[in-house]
Amino acid sequence: MVTGVALWAWPHPSHPVSPPGRLNVKNEELDAMIKEASGPINFTVFLTMFGEKLKGADPEDVIMGAFKVLDPDGKGSIKKKL
Repeated sequence: MVTGVALWAWPHPSHPVSPPGRLNVKNEELDAMIKEASGPINFTVFLTMFGEKLKGADPEDVIMGAFKVLDPDGKGSIKKKL
């Protein structure tokens, strides 16, 4: 059994993983993730599984809203440093 694991993930309903920085992950959640693996979980397998949890994207309006915050003048570009 694995305990004390911090799962870093996007707090989005389409990603059924723990919120960022949560240290008290229920054993049931960890067991469910471990059962998804086809064998032992090494670092490469962990990264692959984690990436699959994150490969969904936010809706277009959310993404566009984020870019508008970084491009307040509407020039279509973002400064390297803010």
